[in-house]
Amino acid sequence: MVITVDTNVIFQGLCSNIGASNKILKLLSNNKIQLALSVPVFIEYCDVLKRKSTLALTGLSESNIDAILDFLAYVGLEHRISFLYGPNLSDEADNKFIELSLASQSSFLVTSNVKHYVMNSDLRLYGLQVVTPGEFMRYWRDSNE
Repeated sequence: MVITVDTNVIFQGLCSNIGASNKILKLLSNNKIQLALSVPVFIEYCDVLKRKSTLALTGLSESNIDAILDFLAYVGLEHRISFLYGPNLSDEADNKFIELSLASQSSFLVTSNVKHYVMNSDLRLYGLQVVTPGEFMRYWRDSNE
C-alpha cells in the first residue's frame, strides 16, 4: 500500500515514540507500507526537520535528522509530478501533497491537518482519502492485524 505522508506526521512521529504518527514511521521502517515521495515534498521534509525549533522539540541532532532523511529517501517511491493539479487549498504549500497523492495513486494522504485539505468535494472525485494518523492506523489494524 502506498501512502502520502504530510510533514506534520513525520515531525510528530519523531517527537514521540508513542502514538499513531510514530507507528506509521515504524510501518515504513518495517516495509509494511510504502511512502510516496516527490522532490518538492522531500524538500519540505528537509526544511522542516532541520529547523532549530524541530531539533529542540525532537531532541535529535542534525546528523540524526540527516540519517532519517536518508532513510526516507531510500525507502520512498519517487514520483515525478508532470502536471500541477493546483487545487487551491487554503495553504497553497499543501498542494504538493495532493499532487503527489494523485500522481502516486496513494491509498491515503495522511495528515494531522485534515481541515487544510477540505475544499468542496473535488478531492473525493479522484478517490483520494485524506485521513489523520489515528484514522489510518485504525484502518491498518482492521485490514492487516
